[in-house]
Amino acid sequence: MGKSWKVKHAPMSKHAVETAHVANDGMKRSDMDKTHGAATSFGRNRIDTSDSDETTCSKLEAMEQFSEDDSKSSHEENNSSHEENSSMLQCSVCEPIPPTLKVPPLLCLTRGEQDVEGWWCESNSEKVLGHLKDHMQALAQHCLTAVQAPQTTTLRVLSLSDGSVNHKTMVPTSVLLSHAFASLGMDALPPGLEHVKIFGADVGNSSKNVLQHEQSQTTSSSLPPWLEQKHVYLDNEKNFKPQLEKFLQCQQLPKFDVILMRQGLCQCKDPSFESKPPEKLEIAGVQGEDMYDGPSGTYVLEKNFFNGRPCYRKGRFYLHWRPENYDWIILEDNAQHDVWANVVKDCGNPALAQTPWYVWDGKDYVIDEGISCVVTGPTPWKRPPHDCKCCGGISLHASAMQSFIGRVAAMLDEHQPKAFALLQGGHYQGTREEVEEFELELERASECFNSTNSRIHATILRKQEKEDETTPLTTVGCCGINGLLLSPSLA
Repeated sequence: MGKSWKVKHAPMSKHAVETAHVANDGMKRSDMDKTHGAATSFGRNRIDTSDSDETTCSKLEAMEQFSEDDSKSSHEENNSSHEENSSMLQCSVCEPIPPTLKVPPLLCLTRGEQDVEGWWCESNSEKVLGHLKDHMQALAQHCLTAVQAPQTTTLRVLSLSDGSVNHKTMVPTSVLLSHAFASLGMDALPPGLEHVKIFGADVGNSSKNVLQHEQSQTTSSSLPPWLEQKHVYLDNEKNFKPQLEKFLQCQQLPKFDVILMRQGLCQCKDPSFESKPPEKLEIAGVQGEDMYDGPSGTYVLEKNFFNGRPCYRKGRFYLHWRPENYDWIILEDNAQHDVWANVVKDCGNPALAQTPWYVWDGKDYVIDEGISCVVTGPTPWKRPPHDCKCCGGISLHASAMQSFIGRVAAMLDEHQPKAFALLQGGHYQGTREEVEEFELELERASECFNSTNSRIHATILRKQEKEDETTPLTTVGCCGINGLLLSPSLA
């Protein structure tokens, strides 16, 4: 059964620029055209270990390079009405979201980073926002839903895990948001709102580098007079109020109408790059010509890496990484080098690929939700949630997450019925079992918080696939959470 590799794009939904995380689909679209119809040969004597010392950092940089393609695809996918997008989010608890609070449209939930050399001196909002322009403008517009006329004359926004002012190229979220407001213009503000004040809070903002930044920047002077943006130091693991009061040198700090964390409740670092690979993997769901000797079954780790990553073998079948297409493939060691299945995911081990596999059906490569790749035996990189930290610096066990939710809630203006905190996340690097464990810890944290707090309510925003004539109802990977929404409780 001779097979040549064909270009086939999986209709996967995007996890909001999974940004530097799931930018692999963009790589597949761009690179597969170059290898269309070409088989990747593979044999025992062709093991290549030249990339075996490649660092995790370089891998992440390679993924970030293609985040813009993924962002644009995400925008096209989500460029529908806010009502339609909002309907794709579900609450994990029995209590409804307060009617005064609008569920954020999916466009607001797009994560991602924007690199601009010398961003602090750049006054052009179009250049600063770049490919994130539509997403950040949508987020700015959603922030305006917290305005309660005529009481709210100043909209107070706190951006957590904002990004350090000391970074030479990576634009902090608060700066992106400020330029989004500026690009929308004052005409976008609701009646009565006169001023927008945005605080960018990050543990990387020391008093010294904030002062140096403020002395050298021209961004503030380029913003309209009704818009104010400040950078402050904030450690997410400690109480917020005394830190903000000390850093801002003020005795009475007002609470906030909006608290954002675009990147934080997630674990984006792939643990498999820094651990020994599993000895065995079990592939299921790939049907071969011979039911007794097909591509499915137990694959054993080879002695040498291939293309810098682990390589597994089952008889005449190999499972290895293909860097030019950013995918893991099951390849038969025969004259045709037949590719039986692949999964497009830049990860250190195929057991961590949380996206659907493609399989050869005799005519073409098609998505098959029934294919799985799991670790047989111990998972070398697995650690309990209390030993894992999310990107926001919080341990991923329930008690630590509950404490963090409480710290955020304490800074939210509970007397403002439209106030909200949007803590984005939900992307976890790990096996299905690990991801489900992390999700369970967040659910427990939210339930415990809600049982002990009568002022602010926590709601988990869940992902839900939309079924239409062209897209099958699927769950992309095993993570089903977009983030956490905090809002004043119904009285």
